[in-house]
Amino acid sequence: MVYFHEKDVVTRLLFDVDADSLVDALDKSSRVAETVEFPALRVELNDPDDPEHGPRYASRAYSAVAPDPRHTPQETLLAPAYPVLETYDFAADRYHMDDEDGVRSARLFTEHRFLPSSGVTIISMSGGFGPRAVEEFLPVDSPRCVPRSEEAGRVHTAFEHSGDDPEQAMVRLHLWLPAGDLSTAIGLVREPVRRHDAAFVELLPAGKRPEDGYHAALLYPAPEVANDDQPHTLRTVATAAARTLGLHAEEVNVEQCGDEPIASVARPLADSHLAEPRAVVGVHVRLGGDPLALAAEEEQDEEEDEEDEPDVEPDPDSWAEEERAEFHQALRDLFEWNRVWLVADAEVRCTDGATAEDVLWRCADEDLSRVSDEDVQGHPEGVRALDNGNHSARLSIRTFEDDPDRVLENLLTVLPTGTWHSETRPWRTERNKEVVLRWSPRRDEHTAVIAELRVRVTRGVPPHLL
Repeated sequence: MVYFHEKDVVTRLLFDVDADSLVDALDKSSRVAETVEFPALRVELNDPDDPEHGPRYASRAYSAVAPDPRHTPQETLLAPAYPVLETYDFAADRYHMDDEDGVRSARLFTEHRFLPSSGVTIISMSGGFGPRAVEEFLPVDSPRCVPRSEEAGRVHTAFEHSGDDPEQAMVRLHLWLPAGDLSTAIGLVREPVRRHDAAFVELLPAGKRPEDGYHAALLYPAPEVANDDQPHTLRTVATAAARTLGLHAEEVNVEQCGDEPIASVARPLADSHLAEPRAVVGVHVRLGGDPLALAAEEEQDEEEDEEDEPDVEPDPDSWAEEERAEFHQALRDLFEWNRVWLVADAEVRCTDGATAEDVLWRCADEDLSRVSDEDVQGHPEGVRALDNGNHSARLSIRTFEDDPDRVLENLLTVLPTGTWHSETRPWRTERNKEVVLRWSPRRDEHTAVIAELRVRVTRGVPPHLL
């Protein structure tokens, strides 16, 4: 959950997601969270034994806002919930206000609402002031994880239904992401989710400013098989995870938390880590479930990937030569139209256009080209002087990739000395078929040559080049 101050209003939206994988569930959940402007998101496996929850994944989107002293408590509770009520056509009077023992809260009273266009079912929404929210969603401290003073009021919570197999080692990975918004954070967390085959993920703003980035927590089962020596098993799993993530294996520590041992590697987030696209800040391992949950939990379903059936092509032997030539030309045209393009606009701190164009070319060669394993082709489109004395340069870049999501994920890992923001939120919906990302250097990077970089990612030739 997100919690900044005891006077803040914390609103929670709970919805089920019909998805085949956690990445798919993340994308569908982000469309809901971004539409209603809730900055924190948690996606996890549903309780397999609960008949109320049919789809595989459950999502929670959170919003924490400071109350306006000019408004009544009822208006204060209603304000963050209003985008949900308006977007999904819930009657405002169904968001019932309650005052129990002097503590005001609110809850949506209505039937579950299925949204067929997104595969999402709205289950419930509730809101309350800080103390009530903390009481309802009780956090558990990370073992050996001492937050910085500015992070003291912002905690992760334990994942439910993470398994009750006492011999299964579960790894909880904490990351810091240089993301200025939820859509960008999801773009950065996709790769580790896929690499570790994670079944649970939580994304929280790391502060009140976009440049503070995002915290991410992933939970996944370790491939090692446990033996009778629990501390040895935990240390083995934690050591393997630490080495994979670039941490020092000798820093693995096994401690007793209550009646159970937990292995952990803590890595306090330092300024030197802020140049990493995904900074590891902690690894925790427990047998039988989430290391942050020290109580019995329900059984976890295993993910099963379904392979798409291959398309059946027509037999080319039955074609005439002219038909064959037309087919191959059409195939080349289709292949070309599926290429992913980047249109990069850079504001460069310089006094002439030639320098601005040269800086953008170097950025494309050294950084933007890393979005693809193949060579990319750049097409310069001129420069212009800006009112502040800087110059702007544009470069259209043709890649040989046909997967925009892969290009977007790779793009978010370049230029680690700054923060990426998504101007398109959520990504790649029917309305938002292209994605615009904006990069800016962090405040301490006063000498950065590029003051701002705006990149448009689109499939097919950009319209302005046709």
